[in-house]
Amino acid sequence: MGMEFTEYLRNLLRAKRLSKAELGRRIGKSQPYIYHLCRGTKPIPKPDVMASIIKAINANKEEAQKLMDYSYQRILGKYAKYLSQSSFGKSVKKGK
Repeated sequence: MGMEFTEYLRNLLRAKRLSKAELGRRIGKSQPYIYHLCRGTKPIPKPDVMASIIKAINANKEEAQKLMDYSYQRILGKYAKYLSQSSFGKSVKKGK
């Protein structure tokens, strides 16, 4: 999922003719943060940061939905991992 996101973000920036530095400026993040985001060395942003990105690049409805889907998948993935490691998750698996 992470690589798909980074490729999608890079392609959007190219299509919108927006530099990483300019995106960073528009959302209040550093150019290195955007660089690492585009390289996949930073995690997919949380919904609040993703919303800033969507606004900054003037994303259309389809682009915005896809970007938010990446963000929510990140959260759901972390939640699923937490549940699988917690006693609650283990009891649900055993049918208790």
